[in-house]
Amino acid sequence: MICLTACSRIAGPVEWPTQQLNLVWHNPPEKRSWHYELTDDSVGFRVEAGALSWRRNHDIYRLESLSCPRDGNT
Repeated sequence: MICLTACSRIAGPVEWPTQQLNLVWHNPPEKRSWHYELTDDSVGFRVEAGALSWRRNHDIYRLESLSCPRDGNT
């Protein structure tokens, strides 16, 4: 599961069979904040955001939550 918040731009499809995601993050000293870009050029997907979190093997349907599992699992 990848969760990007504070999105400033999003474009492209929301689902595609063969994902080739590329993540780039920047921490410009003048802004004192992170900036994330997640892209897949093969389908024209691009999102820019100010916050990112991710979890490996996180089943949203089973846990009924993006970030706060209801059954005690993390």
